[in-house]
Amino acid sequence: PWLVRFFWRSIRRYRRLLPLYLKRVIFGDARAVTEGLLAEVREPLAKEGSEATFIAWLRGELGMFHYATDYSRRIRHLGVPTLFLHGTR
Repeated sequence: PWLVRFFWRSIRRYRRLLPLYLKRVIFGDARAVTEGLLAEVREPLAKEGSEATFIAWLRGELGMFHYATDYSRRIRHLGVPTLFLHGTR
């Protein structure tokens, strides 16, 4: 829990950290992180209570060896052709 709080507060406090995180960890492509996207992500970060809400969601989502939300069984029910991409290559 302390690591999540530290990360959350660091993202809010240091303006340069959010773009680096989004570019290198989330998207992997610096071109995908626009000023508009940064503004959109920063908005909920600034709201009162957002940290507690995120931590409560994370506690419910992450288990020791699994995620609480798993849609893998529902994939076969998609009604349209879908391409899933994962990874860096």
